[in-house]
Amino acid sequence: MKPRFEGYGMKFSDYEGPASLITYLTTRAKEHEIEMASIVATIPAYVQGANPKCIVAVTRRLAGVLGVRLDLDDLQTAADEFEKKLTEAVQEQPELAENVVKLEQDYDNQIFGEMGDLKNWLHQKGIRLD
Repeated sequence: MKPRFEGYGMKFSDYEGPASLITYLTTRAKEHEIEMASIVATIPAYVQGANPKCIVAVTRRLAGVLGVRLDLDDLQTAADEFEKKLTEAVQEQPELAENVVKLEQDYDNQIFGEMGDLKNWLHQKGIRLD
């Protein structure tokens, strides 16, 4: 299944940590020779609850994998509104805004640390990330 999902821009995890119902079902499926995957959207730690932006992302990818067309305009509108409100709420609290910037920088540093020379290559092409 991995090569098929790679074509949809999905990243794969080697997560090791507490088990969940998905972990249990995945293990049981493998024991019964059933292919199974779970699709998860990464949500920033400072955002709790349902995130329409992540729901749109997962739904788009799942629709692509299944080969179905969905009208996601209403959901995209909700996602855009959610992001706007979240941005406004963060900007109203300077300390929170600073923490968010730091979290995003830490995430970028982790990702680019794993990607090797990609950041340098982007800089050579005139694309700055800092």
